[in-house]
Amino acid sequence: MKKLFALILAACMLLTLAACSGNTSTSTTAPASNSNSGSTKPAETAAAGDTNGDGVFRIGVYNYLSGLALGTEEDIAFQIALERYGGKINGEEVEWVIYDTQNNPSEAVTGVQYLIGKGCDAVIGSFQSADVVAAYPYLEDAKIFNLMSGTSGSIVTEDQVYSFRGSFNANMTASTYVQLAKDMGYSKIAIFYGQDEASVSNYEDIRPLFEDAGFDIVATETGSHQDTDYSAQCMKIVNAKPEIVYVVCSGAGVNFVKQLREYGYNGFIMNKDEWMTSHVDVCGEEFSNYVIGVVPYTTYKSLDAAREAGASENVLDFLEKYSEKSGGAMPTLGITYRMHDAALIIFEAATRAGTNHDSDALVAAVQTIGDLQGCCGTIDFTRGDREPCHDFTPIIYCDGGSKTFAKWEENGGYDAYLQNTGREK
Repeated sequence: MKKLFALILAACMLLTLAACSGNTSTSTTAPASNSNSGSTKPAETAAAGDTNGDGVFRIGVYNYLSGLALGTEEDIAFQIALERYGGKINGEEVEWVIYDTQNNPSEAVTGVQYLIGKGCDAVIGSFQSADVVAAYPYLEDAKIFNLMSGTSGSIVTEDQVYSFRGSFNANMTASTYVQLAKDMGYSKIAIFYGQDEASVSNYEDIRPLFEDAGFDIVATETGSHQDTDYSAQCMKIVNAKPEIVYVVCSGAGVNFVKQLREYGYNGFIMNKDEWMTSHVDVCGEEFSNYVIGVVPYTTYKSLDAAREAGASENVLDFLEKYSEKSGGAMPTLGITYRMHDAALIIFEAATRAGTNHDSDALVAAVQTIGDLQGCCGTIDFTRGDREPCHDFTPIIYCDGGSKTFAKWEENGGYDAYLQNTGREK
């Protein structure tokens, strides 16, 4: 065989928090809207340009936070990014205006309109691609520089001027999954994909790649990440006897993965997203074994675990700073890395532009970034594709933690896999 991301934001509250660690950043949390309307016509709003005239660099964030640890983790990630620039950008304090989209694209639109009204100079978008698709046209119309944190390949479009990705494009990893499965000697694969925008986009990209590589797709199933019963899909996949299963679904399809294991499939699962600590908490250690992701980063239970697993120097540097600020805790969501890198990109663009309040200058500056070091590795916008990340690593979860696939294999992981699962290959 060949080598082969807890702050629950209040629903009807406005609070201002002084960020810790001695920097001058503040955070304002918006009240959640009760509106369910989702107008499709972008708001008529003036272009960004120190709208409030107060000499504050105001950065808006619309994200799905309800019930997640992301609020707290996001705050720490932003602090770490800002401290790399001495706590101020171009001599100005940074204020964060946060809006909880509640995993609702209509709420994301309401949130973006709120951020525009607050005079935000730049905006970081949701990790939920459906939120981004609904909201970014309003930011384009308002001419506000923004970074989109979703991983769907389709959120970056040729008509965009002010919008760039701030995370990684999962569709760019598709060929690596196919090659890895091929290198492992497999030819029969089953696919489960979600019904959210990111999942459909990824499925439509990767299926033809598997077909072109000669794979026999023995089963194709779909379902919503909000479903609770995947028994029909699991039975069909198990009965098709795949050698490997590819899963692409919001939230890493954690409930589907758990049920697939319960139905007896114990082989490799290739997952479009990072297999995070939060997923293990739901799925359990045993059912999390042999989940593979081709990603720039993942979560770890401790700094030592990250070192032993072969985490990159950039990730280790972030985790060391995160641990200092959190009292030894580690991020539980891979999304936390995305928030850090998005903030870093905004700060670097503003520093290069010499202004925090001119979106056109920020757009020009971000496209000169070619060697910025973030959690995803080298951030490079000079290729003209509006994508920051271009290098990815196969990472496998096994025996209580994540490690690079190469390191796992070197340490006899594949032989142990065969022995533990009773599979032929």
